[in-house]
Amino acid sequence: MNENAYRKTWIINNKNRLNLVLKDKLLFKWSIMLSITNLNKTYPNGVKALKNLSLEIPKGIFGLLGPNGAGKSTLMRSLADLQNADSGTITLKPENLIPTEMDFKKQLGYLPQDFGLYPSSTAKEFLHYLASLKGYTKKENRELHINELLLITNLLDHQNKKLEEFSGGMKQRFGLAQALIGWPNLLILDEPTTGLDPEERNRIHTILHQISSKTCVILSTHIINDVQNLCPLFGIINNGKLLTVISPEDAIKQLDNKIWIKNIQNKEKEGYIKKYQVLSNTLHFGSLYIRVYSDTPLNSEDFKSSQPQLEDFYFSYIKKYLF
Repeated sequence: MNENAYRKTWIINNKNRLNLVLKDKLLFKWSIMLSITNLNKTYPNGVKALKNLSLEIPKGIFGLLGPNGAGKSTLMRSLADLQNADSGTITLKPENLIPTEMDFKKQLGYLPQDFGLYPSSTAKEFLHYLASLKGYTKKENRELHINELLLITNLLDHQNKKLEEFSGGMKQRFGLAQALIGWPNLLILDEPTTGLDPEERNRIHTILHQISSKTCVILSTHIINDVQNLCPLFGIINNGKLLTVISPEDAIKQLDNKIWIKNIQNKEKEGYIKKYQVLSNTLHFGSLYIRVYSDTPLNSEDFKSSQPQLEDFYFSYIKKYLF
């Protein structure tokens, strides 16, 4: 059976069996490693956005955390070939891929935080347009590929709806569909679940989990639960530097018996911040609680031991408490 016949049969007969299209070797051909070496970027205003950053990312989902201004967007734009770094190298290392096929942009899928749409176009019309730009010149091949993308992102039943009529969650899934055109070896996602309701977030999570076994996905986000749910590995970046790369499980384990909580009054907060390594403060049923990192027990000071969270680890690195 040729490739087109295979895909057509799959679309017709296996509408609900998404894993088949995602696992088949016709679609994802290589095992990927992204290598970033000594990347530097300084903007004309003197801001050093990236400082000698080196990182190797295998296939699967890699989470990237960091505060605003940390350098995440600069790194993502550099990886997406939207701007040039001052120095350093970015290399895709597929196995069994001959050099003549190493066209970087053809292997790249990118979903920026804000992406433009033609509101009067239907989902299918716009995907046809984007796919033709990415090299799908034959209409039959393009049609089959677009049906796959609409199916995977659960938009097949909305293919003829205008994009201006899409909900926020549907627009995000459409953005993911366009990023997957050509089944990229490297998929870069910038805040893909921001502003989505829990149901839409779960849909995006499911799609990313399904494709992660065959491609390299970089997920930049402020939502730490997304990293904990999806990413075998994640990195923290701040002030243009990569602070650490670790698994969520190991990160949480490092904080065993080191996180303490206490209910305080708002007027007491500044005093506690000066005295303790306060990681964060939260409201719970109207009461203010602080979360503190301490190597030594704080039971005698009315603190209670708390199960560590990935958020604790993140704040500890950003605030340099564990250096």
